Amino acid sequence: MDKKKTLITVMIVPTILLLYKNTATAAFTEDGNLKVCLTSSDDNNIPTTSESGETIDADTHSDVTIDYKETATPIGKANAKKLAKATAETASKTYGIKADPGLIYAQWAQESGPNFNASPNLNNEGHNLGGLSAPVPDWLAKKGAKTGSAHAEGDGSYIYFPDYKTFAEAYISGYYKAVPEALKAGSKSGEKDADVEAFCITLKKHGYFTADVSEYANNVKSLYAMYYGADDIADSAEGATDATSDFSDDPCSGSSNTATDSSDIAQNAESFIGYFVGHYLQNHNPKLVSDREEGNSWSVADIKKDGYTDCSGFVWTVLKVSGYNVPAGMAWNTATMADDAKGKQQYLKQVDKANAKAGTIVTAGGTGDAGHTVILAEDWHGDETLCYSMGSDDGVVKRAYKYVMAAHPADTATFCIPSSDSQKSGSSSNSSNTSADEEARKWIIQKESGGQVKATNGRYYGLYQLDLAYLNGDLSESNQHKVAESYMRSRYGSWTKAKEFWQSHNWW
Repeated sequence: MDKKKTLITVMIVPTILLLYKNTATAAFTEDGNLKVCLTSSDDNNIPTTSESGETIDADTHSDVTIDYKETATPIGKANAKKLAKATAETASKTYGIKADPGLIYAQWAQESGPNFNASPNLNNEGHNLGGLSAPVPDWLAKKGAKTGSAHAEGDGSYIYFPDYKTFAEAYISGYYKAVPEALKAGSKSGEKDADVEAFCITLKKHGYFTADVSEYANNVKSLYAMYYGADDIADSAEGATDATSDFSDDPCSGSSNTATDSSDIAQNAESFIGYFVGHYLQNHNPKLVSDREEGNSWSVADIKKDGYTDCSGFVWTVLKVSGYNVPAGMAWNTATMADDAKGKQQYLKQVDKANAKAGTIVTAGGTGDAGHTVILAEDWHGDETLCYSMGSDDGVVKRAYKYVMAAHPADTATFCIPSSDSQKSGSSSNSSNTSADEEARKWIIQKESGGQVKATNGRYYGLYQLDLAYLNGDLSESNQHKVAESYMRSRYGSWTKAKEFWQSHNWW
């Protein structure tokens, strides 16, 4: 897997920002990073209390009780899982939702470190797994909570709780409105299928953390997958799912388990960031992006980084390497793409933007400079949604929709995905591998994991050292093979090519 030069690991410094009488507003900067600004306000999105005479939001449930009797400190992974499950049960009863305990556990691990030991004083002495801070209200003070250590930035103090049970009761009480709102946004059935991005975006929206939302969400997603599968948790946690069990038949299952889920489109679009810099050209010709014959299947490795194309040519290229049918000779543009999606649906079909997922194509305007098309990098949540865009001499970039589509408001756009007539043409079966390919696959396994099914390295896991986010909570050996095969097909086209790339870069 592509580890670049540095493994991304979970943040070990608490990143929460909950300040008295301040409200958080979120906005994307031009480079696509989400930043939160705090302005003075009486909005109760952030706790507004005082030590002597408090005002508590009417939505605060100061009487919540969590059934957790463990007293061991530090908490450790197994007990943290028990606490998360008990907290989710209370949240479900309190807010009428199916709260997902995996989200709670993953977010605590993001704040406290994967082993819950990143900040010993805060975690062990203060029993504070979420970096909670704000003036201590009377109802919490009566439970033994008090003001603890100051933020390193000097802008507030953490709350120290007498035990983990009290911490969890404060966490879920609604005193920090971000938490129940995020659980409502992110929880689905209550386990294994949460919308992690929506969960983290909602936390950010309400000012819970100040880190980059994409990085934060990626880390939480990996920790969420580990909650439901990693053996270092499952071996010691009550009721944990065995790491070898199958959770689904689809290796890329998410909110939709259909062939047009488009998650592979987003993955491949990500691979092209930095391609075609200075080579924007409104002249469609497959030969300008690849030397490979158009009639053959293409992989990411077949695309010329210094090739020439425009926005619709970029989308055509991504769909081509993803295995979908596309018009011969790259013969489409923003206007004809939209017409097809709304009409014949030969290649694309229109979808409701409210349900648009990562990998959805958005086209707006007419031809040439009058139109533009992009690929969503995350599920649609408004103009701040990150997109993959090829629209200038900057090449392929990842930026907020409102910047790359500034001249084309979302309400004038067509959101679309590959149609049923654009079925994938490439095979994803191991049986199609040649003997040389099979040897290359085994070679990669030995290089990545030494053949260890449960090998771990940061957020990478298993035989092929796949990103935990790709495995989507299913760490079984069979799913590792399926996801690796899909990744190989879309990026390299064969295991032999993947091996050649590994030999040149020390990753694949």
